[in-house]
This record gives sequence, C-alpha cells and structure tokens, in this order.
Amino acid sequence: MSMDEDLERVLWTAEEIAARIAEVAKQISDDFRRVKSPIVVVGVAPGAFLFLADLVRQITLPVEVDFIRAESYGSGTRSNGAPVITFDVKLDISGKHIILVFNVLMVKWRI
Repeated sequence: MSMDEDLERVLWTAEEIAARIAEVAKQISDDFRRVKSPIVVVGVAPGAFLFLADLVRQITLPVEVDFIRAESYGSGTRSNGAPVITFDVKLDISGKHIILVFNVLMVKWRI
C-alpha cells in the first residue's frame, strides 16, 4: 500500500513548495540585508522544523536558529484555547530581529 493512497488530492507539489520557500527566503534576505547582527529564526517545534530547515538553508544572510514548544492540547486531542510555552528559546534574542515559524502544513499520517 502506498503512503498517499488515501489522499483525495495534492494541494501543492514538492516543486511548488520548494519554489515558494525559495521566494520567501529571497524576500527575507532582501528585507534584512542591511541588518548588522544575524537574524534569529525561531521555530515552533516540532511542526515547523522541516520547513524552517529548508528556509534557513536558502537565506543568504547570517542566521541563528532556535526553537520553542507551545502546547494547548495537553493529553487530549482538542485545544483548550490557552497555549502555554513549555520550552522557551535558549538564545539571547533581546534587541534582535526575530522571524517566528509556525507549523505551516499539517500532514495526515496513517499509523
């Protein structure tokens, strides 16, 4: 059985996603090219790490990366509407330009 056998349709191809990530990375590089210190890209783990990795590899500026973890589900499957940061950044981000990367694409996996 194929992993994507039960998909109704593909919203974006891998090539379309890669092209959009390249566009966003170029825009970030252009927007922050005059900033003297490295920009900080913070991902909300675990959902953002693949997108974040693809993005920062294409940014043409010095970049620092860190992660936070935010949870609102507890042990359930429904959000309680009150997210809590359960793991905070370790970098000193005071006075720095921050780009926060959320989970940008949810993928349904069959287990």
